[in-house]
Amino acid sequence: MKVSLYAQLGTCLRRYSSREADHSFVVEAEYVFAEEYCGFAGHFPEQPVLPAIVQLAAVRYLAEKILGCLLVPGRVSGVKYKGMILPGEMVRLVVRIESGDEGWLADWQMLGAQKQVLSSGQSVFIEEREVGYGKG
Repeated sequence: MKVSLYAQLGTCLRRYSSREADHSFVVEAEYVFAEEYCGFAGHFPEQPVLPAIVQLAAVRYLAEKILGCLLVPGRVSGVKYKGMILPGEMVRLVVRIESGDEGWLADWQMLGAQKQVLSSGQSVFIEEREVGYGKG
């Protein structure tokens, strides 16, 4: 049975909250990626580390929850990975989402337990219906 690491993100999301600020949404969430989470499979067998693609997927997952629509990843820029996320660690994801010419712009940071920046960047998401993947 094939398991989707994106579909399993919901089991890793512990809590989230959002607020509106200056024509945008500011969202804060806590994620805990358990050792059993499929995203760790093979990355790396001796010392599991959360892959970059899962971190980007967590941003998209949270944006979809707040905006209430399906999103397609667009451009990603300025991404920096400064620390490792290990199984069982609680990380805080802070995202500022605003509407822009290209779609929804997300400026995000993944923070560790000591509030240190583990990763950060900017992502653009397009509503699925705008790119023709939606129904109808």
